[in-house]
Amino acid sequence: MLVSRGVRVVDSRGFRFCEVWWRESGFDSGTIEEALRQDAVPVGALLGVIEYQVPSADRNGRGFGRGIYLLRYAGEDSAALIPATADRGLEAGEGFAGLARGTLRWTWSPEGAAPRFEMNARGEWTLYLRAGGVTVALLVAGVQTR
Repeated sequence: MLVSRGVRVVDSRGFRFCEVWWRESGFDSGTIEEALRQDAVPVGALLGVIEYQVPSADRNGRGFGRGIYLLRYAGEDSAALIPATADRGLEAGEGFAGLARGTLRWTWSPEGAAPRFEMNARGEWTLYLRAGGVTVALLVAGVQTR
């Protein structure tokens, strides 16, 4: 269901901050590319897996520890960050949102080089990766908004 090789976010000294394996297979309604372009991703669907080597935080300032997390579609531009030890199924149950340690923002992005990693002026870190024929922008480390 996931790509075989993850995308690593590594600093200039070679320290691996996180690694992401995005969903490769489609949904019942079609391919991953079609679902992303048509905003037809089912709520609770597994979008990917992320492994953090250090503690981080989402855009809302919710901190979470190092570890492996599932990314489940939580609606609109949100992916619930759920510890892998708490969510072992491929299909999400009704209570998946209650297991979330944070929320990562994501969207499909205009075409561009991928994978690539950028930091914006606010200090948020975005990873651009490929999902089918679409580039996805995933906010992997946020800064609390006020």
